[in-house]
Amino acid sequence: MVVDSDEMDGRTRELYKILIPFTLAIFSYSNSLNGNFVFDDLEAVVNNPVVAAGGRGEDNFFQALVKYDFWGHNVLSNNSHKSWRPLTTLSFRVNMVIHGMNPVGFHLVNILLHATVVVLFQNLLRSVFEHISSERRKNDQIAYFSTLIFAVHPIHTESVTGIVGRAEVLCALFFVMAIKRFFEMNTDRGTTCRIPISCTIFATASLLCKEQGIMCLVVCVLLHFLIRIECNAKLLKFSDIKIFTILNYNYLYALNLWLLINPCSLCYDYSMGCIPVINGPWDVRIIIVLFMWAAFYTVGRSMWSENLHNIK
Repeated sequence: MVVDSDEMDGRTRELYKILIPFTLAIFSYSNSLNGNFVFDDLEAVVNNPVVAAGGRGEDNFFQALVKYDFWGHNVLSNNSHKSWRPLTTLSFRVNMVIHGMNPVGFHLVNILLHATVVVLFQNLLRSVFEHISSERRKNDQIAYFSTLIFAVHPIHTESVTGIVGRAEVLCALFFVMAIKRFFEMNTDRGTTCRIPISCTIFATASLLCKEQGIMCLVVCVLLHFLIRIECNAKLLKFSDIKIFTILNYNYLYALNLWLLINPCSLCYDYSMGCIPVINGPWDVRIIIVLFMWAAFYTVGRSMWSENLHNIK
């Protein structure tokens, strides 16, 4: 079998697009490998008998995993934090069995999980952008650079470098996987029953890693309606969609207002498609319209309040 050189180059580029963010994510947080158990790590890992001893009292590990919360307290007790995260606790126990209470192993797993989330995040972005626009090259570039920012953003520092932060990282891992499968289920690629089943499994796993995983259901519902709105917009004539007609007129107002403030990129004739129409909920110019009316509301409210103050 002969492999075309262009095809090989394409595969190589795709591999680099995955390896570079993955490696960058690892490198960015590699300095945490020398860290020790600190703050909540002591309660959730070191002093937690479910993790350290593999059980508590007469309960074996799996019984204790169900019975006790993330901090090692009986989940039915009034003293319990009620943060039941069995999958995260299970991952801590696996670390403990493999290398004992060596913090390096715990930190290494956190970093590798973060790097995996980065790759999955890029894959999700590419699927979403592919659905929005047919410009594949542009979509890949946006997804790639967005992923690079996501990989190194300091907002993840506590989740990745803190051992107990694994709850957030694991939650994010299954969260992104669930959204990806749900997105496929609601587009042309969702043709088998395995997709909704796997989506449900991933969403449940996200919840069992940290409570915030419940928001996966909210995101899925919003994504479902956004996709349906866009599909309906494609089936109807533009003139029949009143909301988009209103949005386009308001965008023209915003554009002209901006030209009054910043008269650059002027044109002698704005007809003949010079200004592309807004024809879908994904168009970022909708944000400009919302911002314009938010600014009008803020200014108007400020003036009204000032007038009332002067009258008094």
